[in-house]
Amino acid sequence: MVGAPLQSGGVTVNFSKPDAEPLEDLKRLRPDVVLVRSEGRAHESGFSLVSRIKNNRRFRRTIVVLF
Repeated sequence: MVGAPLQSGGVTVNFSKPDAEPLEDLKRLRPDVVLVRSEGRAHESGFSLVSRIKNNRRFRRTIVVLF
């Protein structure tokens, strides 16, 4: 849904798998921008994930968009 328009504009889009640890994906992929759904996943809200991203020194300057 969100990825298709970005991909058609030439942006590389990656999605975290439901059972994956998002911060591990961020370490591996090193994105310029992270899009996070506010509903989040079954065990963590999007708000909680954004908090974890921003509290990690490695990702403090990473742009995060909560939608």
